[in-house]
Amino acid sequence: MNYRVYKGCGMLHALQSCATGDPHTVTAMYRWIGVWSEFIGDLVILFSALFAVLGRDALSPGLVGLSLSFALQVP
Repeated sequence: MNYRVYKGCGMLHALQSCATGDPHTVTAMYRWIGVWSEFIGDLVILFSALFAVLGRDALSPGLVGLSLSFALQVP
């Protein structure tokens, strides 16, 4: 393999070396990942509700309820 294959692995290597170090660092890393995944899930809910309000004339209430209930299941 050539150098270009390993060139993009700098961040992965940094995360792996960080994860094998201090346990508090690993806990903080997992908490930040949890915060970001919750934030992305909240954005999905926000935009699905916003699109449901904007398209209230064209969408049936059952379809809006179905899309919001599916959006609430996103972690």
